[in-house]
Amino acid sequence: MKRTGPLDLYLDDLRTPPPGFIVVRTIDECRMLLEETDVGRISLDYHLGNGRTADELTEWIVETGHWPHEIYFHSSDIEARKRMYTYLSKHAPEQVLIHTGPYRGHMIHRR
Repeated sequence: MKRTGPLDLYLDDLRTPPPGFIVVRTIDECRMLLEETDVGRISLDYHLGNGRTADELTEWIVETGHWPHEIYFHSSDIEARKRMYTYLSKHAPEQVLIHTGPYRGHMIHRR
């Protein structure tokens, strides 16, 4: 069955995504989907393996204008969540909703 409507992405190198979200394991995969599809919600982890962090993605979003409709943060690094929230809130278009924490319509499970 073909999916209709925006995609919900879950950027995380380890965790299993909640129902309705598509897991993306790398920043590069996430960028590609943001460029090529309509992304409704994105939930961000911070530490993504190999020394990469979600800062790379958030800076790219601001620079390119490839914004999702909503942004959530599920990283266990509280300080990184605060920094990402502050940075994106400062630069986001008015219609983009930026939440301070994880999506609450589910339980986040660790793998």
